Amino acid sequence: NNRGSQVLMNGILQNERWMNVRVGDIIKLENNQFVAADLLLLSSSEPHGLCYIETAELDGETNMKVRQAIPVTSELGDTNKLAMFDGEVVCEPPNNKLDKFCGTLYWKGSKYSLSNQNMLLRGCVVRNTECCFGLVIFAGPDTKLMQNSGRTKFKRTSIDRLMNTLVLWIFGFLVCMGVILAVGNAIWEYEVGVHFQIYLLWDVAVDSAFFSGFLSFWSYIIILNTVVPISLYVSVEVIRLGHSYFINWDRRMYCLRRNTAAEARTTTLNEELGQVEYIFSDKTGTLTQNIMIFNKCSVNGKSYGEVIEVLGTKDTLSERDEPADFSFNPLADKKFSFPDSSLLEAVKVGDPFVHDFFRLLSLCHTVMSEEKHEGELYYKAQSPDEGALVTAARNFGFVFRSRTPKTITVYEMGKPITYQLLAILDFNNLRKRMSVIVRNPEGKIRLYCKGADTILFERLHLSNCELMSSTTEHLN
Repeated sequence: NNRGSQVLMNGILQNERWMNVRVGDIIKLENNQFVAADLLLLSSSEPHGLCYIETAELDGETNMKVRQAIPVTSELGDTNKLAMFDGEVVCEPPNNKLDKFCGTLYWKGSKYSLSNQNMLLRGCVVRNTECCFGLVIFAGPDTKLMQNSGRTKFKRTSIDRLMNTLVLWIFGFLVCMGVILAVGNAIWEYEVGVHFQIYLLWDVAVDSAFFSGFLSFWSYIIILNTVVPISLYVSVEVIRLGHSYFINWDRRMYCLRRNTAAEARTTTLNEELGQVEYIFSDKTGTLTQNIMIFNKCSVNGKSYGEVIEVLGTKDTLSERDEPADFSFNPLADKKFSFPDSSLLEAVKVGDPFVHDFFRLLSLCHTVMSEEKHEGELYYKAQSPDEGALVTAARNFGFVFRSRTPKTITVYEMGKPITYQLLAILDFNNLRKRMSVIVRNPEGKIRLYCKGADTILFERLHLSNCELMSSTTEHLN
């Protein structure tokens, strides 16, 4: 909350701490800067009001995502114009749903719908964007990040729980010992010690045998405190420290390619590692490098790059044929390779099904293109599989070049073609597919869809049963 942010006040940008940001403030964000609150993106230095963000703090995804200002506010790049902005936002109450936002902007007698694509949530980092301006919608504990934060649960190992239980039992034993000895002291003072007062008087504060026993209880607790094994905790921590060094020195956990050894950053859970039997991961890439490569495909019932039967024995096309040569394409990715040159030949001869296949891959996605140098394209994909598919289409002659909120430009076999983007239906866990609706230069409207095979098969006509069976065989 002590981080600084630039808040627009009376037409002047002033530095304020996050804790002083209020709903309705207009904030300026710069590249590689954290978002201070849940903001409505008003304008950006990028064309068409686009802004690139990284949401690793929210959902763990390191791939960049794109957000866009609504067209009516995307032109408010000047602080003087922003200072005159007097729009009113009516939206849903604070909640913890990171992927949904519903609201309406009322400005100049018109109303504009707002969605999650117009929002910059607290915890995001602005990337590859020189600067942008946003209107604070939620601040402080009302932000979606804070709404999702719960009480942190302290992790304890089984040995920690066992030691805590043993120490409690030992402390209880110590208390019982103190009570028994204190009761014995009180009985002895009442029956026997009272006769010794002529030789050794009680202290002034001690006026009864019961009070003498009470004082003796605390004396025995202090005398017998060594029963509680406090040094056990120190010994266990020293052993854990030794375990962490053994982990750091383990040759089997050394990555030769990256010249990186294992590193134990904490000693808390070391002894639990030897008890791990199963690992459940809910996300591809959590335990792997999450690298996707376009290696095989099936187009109109014909498999490319797939293992096939040759004289009763399995043989790969890569063993019989030369890999595809992409030297004809100046925009091809030099790192990309495909083992089957017959697919490239089908593209060159103008197979309409193969052309439609790669046209779909070059249009149906959310990848952003950046050209840092002449002829050098860099794709920014939200997921590795999207990046792999668009890169494959790029090498086979269907190069995705750029996108705007309303258009997508593709170079098809060297010829630039601009498609009018009518609608995007994003991929989600319920639909399990993504679709785009575009209008081609001839004026025809096309729907391109990609997704899970089981979902798409349900939507095909019954006349395609033979094609579905052959495609299923290729998938299996």
